[in-house]
Amino acid sequence: MEVINLFGKKLKETRRRKRLTQKQLADLIGVKDNSISNWEKGRNLPKNMDTIILLCETLDIDINWLLYDGKEPPKNVAVLKYLTDNSVDDLPQEAKNEIDNFFAYLAYKYNKK
Repeated sequence: MEVINLFGKKLKETRRRKRLTQKQLADLIGVKDNSISNWEKGRNLPKNMDTIILLCETLDIDINWLLYDGKEPPKNVAVLKYLTDNSVDDLPQEAKNEIDNFFAYLAYKYNKK
């Protein structure tokens, strides 16, 4: 299953299990209720990792489960090697966003109290 659809399915399942409406969840995390609807329908994903982290904290779910189907994200040594040996300036914006999200995830994972 595609990541965006899996994310939406899990979000909807968890929100319903917590007996929250889309509007209630949106109010709790500070987004528009149509954002929740769009995420659940697989139209798009939250724009930043902070929103995903807030969703996980609000719904009391593990970020690995939500994003990676319960598995650890891939240990992408090749990406880290590339970043230390090359500039990311020539990468497409989508790749830069993925790198930012990956590092935000790592920071969240290892800085949890």
